[in-house]
Amino acid sequence: MSSILCGLAAWGTLYGCQFVLGSQGFLRQLFSMSLSATVGLLVFTALLVPLKLPEMDFFINRLQERLPFLRSGS
Repeated sequence: MSSILCGLAAWGTLYGCQFVLGSQGFLRQLFSMSLSATVGLLVFTALLVPLKLPEMDFFINRLQERLPFLRSGS
């Protein structure tokens, strides 16, 4: 279910970007794809964090190691 919602969010973002920006040009396509992939990943992460999966905890710990501003209590 999370994968379906992730895909729908990414597709919707891509469709919206192409509607607003158009789909002609390399930079527009690159921006649209990057934004839609980011939105899809954020939706997927937001849906999996509450499940308390060990893989998700590992992923979050790795992010916090690499991105110090994500650490809680800092």
